[in-house]
Amino acid sequence: MTCEDYGRDVPIAERIDCMECGSTAYLTQPIGPEDDFEPGDSVVYLCGECAHRWDVVVDEDDLIDD
Repeated sequence: MTCEDYGRDVPIAERIDCMECGSTAYLTQPIGPEDDFEPGDSVVYLCGECAHRWDVVVDEDDLIDD
């Protein structure tokens, strides 16, 4: 689940599908090169279409390179 939109190997997706309306939800804060994630951390996405907020908890599977 590596996000190549950042131009580097980042394990957290920059955008996800909104489960409310089916549009795209984006991270509310960009991930910096020094940001490290651990299981249990949370990231926040906001849908540009319906403005629904998604708080997603990072688990071990999110941090494994496919």
